[in-house]
Amino acid sequence: MGVIQAAIWNTSPNIAASFGNNNFTFTTSVAPAGTHSITIPDGLYSVAALDSYLSSQFVNLGYPSNLITIGGNDATGQSTLTFLTNGDSVDFTVATSVASLMGFNAAVLTAPKA
Repeated sequence: MGVIQAAIWNTSPNIAASFGNNNFTFTTSVAPAGTHSITIPDGLYSVAALDSYLSSQFVNLGYPSNLITIGGNDATGQSTLTFLTNGDSVDFTVATSVASLMGFNAAVLTAPKA
């Protein structure tokens, strides 16, 4: 007996509850205004995959998919946040925040008010 072909997935998650980096907390003034925490499932996320997952969760909460978009800065290797609404914020001070993986320090990042 022999194996002719096999697909073996060898992935190591970069976001996991056991790593303590699976939370994205944000505050928005878009109706229904409020503060929400999204728990990100364990997995291996690229910037695009994380943006896609969070976009789907924004829609599930009744917000536009582009409420907060995540991009990448190739030169610095850090992530960028783009807010749809002035004054909205992301709280990276939460103990289980995804901040360090995205290249952010523990802080509350707020879109400037117009």
